[in-house]
Amino acid sequence: MLNEHVEICDWGLTKTTAFDEIEDLLIDLRDRLPLHEQGIETICIDDCCKNRQNHQSIFPNANVKLDIFYVCQRVIRCLPNKHILKSQFAKEFGLIFREKDDLGEQRLKNNPNEPTIEENLDSFLKKWNSFTGSCLTEESLKQIEALRAHIRKGCVSDIPPGFGMEKNEQLQRLLNRSLLSGATRINIELAVALLTIIFYYHSKRVTSNRKDSCNAKIQCVPSVGRHSNRSTDNEQTTWAPFKMKEKEEGPIEPSVSREFLISPLVDTESLVTIDDVCSEKVTEGTLKVAQGIYEIISTFTENVFNRSFNADDLLLLNNMPTGLIMRHAEEIEDENDPCDPTVVEHVQASSRNLGGFNLTTNAVPKDGDCAFRSQARMLSSVCDPQQPEISTHLKSIGLCKYEDEDTITMRNLFVDEILKCDDEILAFFPEQSKEKITTKALQFRRQGMFDTAIGDLVMRVCAQLLRLPIMVVTSLNSLPYVPFIPDNPLSSRPIYVAYHYYGAGYYDSKRSLGNKTL
Repeated sequence: MLNEHVEICDWGLTKTTAFDEIEDLLIDLRDRLPLHEQGIETICIDDCCKNRQNHQSIFPNANVKLDIFYVCQRVIRCLPNKHILKSQFAKEFGLIFREKDDLGEQRLKNNPNEPTIEENLDSFLKKWNSFTGSCLTEESLKQIEALRAHIRKGCVSDIPPGFGMEKNEQLQRLLNRSLLSGATRINIELAVALLTIIFYYHSKRVTSNRKDSCNAKIQCVPSVGRHSNRSTDNEQTTWAPFKMKEKEEGPIEPSVSREFLISPLVDTESLVTIDDVCSEKVTEGTLKVAQGIYEIISTFTENVFNRSFNADDLLLLNNMPTGLIMRHAEEIEDENDPCDPTVVEHVQASSRNLGGFNLTTNAVPKDGDCAFRSQARMLSSVCDPQQPEISTHLKSIGLCKYEDEDTITMRNLFVDEILKCDDEILAFFPEQSKEKITTKALQFRRQGMFDTAIGDLVMRVCAQLLRLPIMVVTSLNSLPYVPFIPDNPLSSRPIYVAYHYYGAGYYDSKRSLGNKTL
């Protein structure tokens, strides 16, 4: 039995997992608690509904909850072992038991209430059932439906952070590394002796950071094995392939990319043959581009609070032409009806996706200028004396004045870029002539005008104009974010906007959960 500090309160050898074999241990623990003026508030077990009454007969004031670790394991064990999406599924599944602003590696808040968890579960299933090749199996769906019954009973609600039986698994791994791991036969006396030493070692390790006059001078010296201080520098991360071996070549310095970020790239038009490409100049430019993108995506990763966030996706989604195609937005009868099921679903998804970045919506009027205003509203946070390069550039193109004026300026700058009709713009409209594109672009100068075909390019073009990365956080579970990274960014820090993927589709600005505009 472990407490919330991972300390062993009591232990015993049993033949089965039946409650009557641990009843004496629980009664002894109950009798000891008053001596320390403590009580039991929450009990996490893997068979809550079966043994709730048994535990509450000993601890009448305790809440008996279903352990989330075992809940997840019951579902994950039913997935195909070698499925490529199994790991991502496991990360996302555990998040259905979290508040929208508590999606990091460690849970910091109590579990949400029953309706919220069930809404999270429904959104999760909708996402994973929406594409072919999902790792969901018939057996896993049965386990999920069994979980739904526990959710509705409150078995997984309001569990404090740090509570869970996964800590038993940590202790199990310690036992596997001990002398008992290779033993096939052992008498009870030796088993008790070895377990006593191992459990003492465990308890001493977890209490090493706590000051206690009773054991301050006690030093536990393991009789077997030795400690090894493991450095986190060599741990595998998403970006491990980009990291250089520090001992051989030294770490990558951020200053390396600064020259590239504010200077032109290699003139690709001068490259005629393959020999022209195989040059130091081209290689240097390519490496600087890679380092620049690495810095930007690393900043994205540092600012995210969602453990299911996969930085590799950003490379695939970066500047994706069809990432925000508004004509694919979900149609509804009245997008202003807060009770419409589609609106409710998208609002909940948007709130949760924003919560992964510690953000919430800062509403912008739905007047056709929302795409430009959502960006203009955030320019004040990046146009300051501490970032002179950014400030100078934005002012040079007529921005950083007032929100209304910046909104109009950004619209005109966007139209000017479309009127250039370069190859990239024309490639986005393969079925339209240059004259037709020009006509639509000129109409786009009017305030409130938002043509869907041209509007799809707004974020991509604006990222190039501002020379700042833009992260669009959507209201879709299947596509929660779309990054837009310019060719010559002045900063690795992105600006964020929200995109509501229903009705006509519209944008909102963002503010942090600390009420600071980003």
